[in-house]
Amino acid sequence: MSVDQASISAGGPLLQAFDAIAARGGDPRQIAAQQLAYIRGQIVGNALPFFAELRQYRPILVTPTITVVTRFRAPASASTTTASCALMGLVIGMVETTSQAAVQALLVLMANPAALVGAVAAAAGDNDDALWAHIREALRYQPVNPLVIRTLAADYTLAAGEPHATALPKGTVVFACTWSAMFDDAILETPQNFNAGRPAYHYLHFATGAHACFGRYISQVQITQILKPILQLKGLALAGPPVYAGPFPDKLQITGT
Repeated sequence: MSVDQASISAGGPLLQAFDAIAARGGDPRQIAAQQLAYIRGQIVGNALPFFAELRQYRPILVTPTITVVTRFRAPASASTTTASCALMGLVIGMVETTSQAAVQALLVLMANPAALVGAVAAAAGDNDDALWAHIREALRYQPVNPLVIRTLAADYTLAAGEPHATALPKGTVVFACTWSAMFDDAILETPQNFNAGRPAYHYLHFATGAHACFGRYISQVQITQILKPILQLKGLALAGPPVYAGPFPDKLQITGT
């Protein structure tokens, strides 16, 4: 059996159809476009069976997002439409913020030689966990969202039992300054220092609680994989400042081999 035939047989009918697109050969750009269109069609109209096959036959692609989606099987919990809307929301909502996070993390790392050494070593060693630790610490200095805005659904006492307790009535608009919180020396030891070994709860990049970012798991993977090949370049250097389109980076030129 040929390699192509083996890859096509390693899956259910949906993945076999996906692999057959590449097996037919042709212009790689057209193949990629056709495969993307196929995936988009599955997400919009056939999300649950498609992700079920991914979980069964392609474990390397299993992510917490896929786990969430495949839990939508029970009609009482959610419908295919709900799952599709959630997934398309990820596609629409995470492009600009993911690129922004990657650029801002890279800029912070390159401004901190010691931190850059650690990130480069993690990338060179293909250690995604260590690399993400450096990225999320870099984003603490320049987060994508410095605050989150919430409207209270009920009366609430902030910091109840503390000397600075504050009673807030229902309907109050609260600006939670997560950037400031990530430098709170009552919680973080030497918050002014770059430390990639901090625990996960020291970071609020994706907010927390009931409104934690739905795309947080896949974003972690994306940002890490965007920056890893860049940090593996020899002689990595900035070729100019970032160019922004509104609040989001549009271009960042670098040099390296």
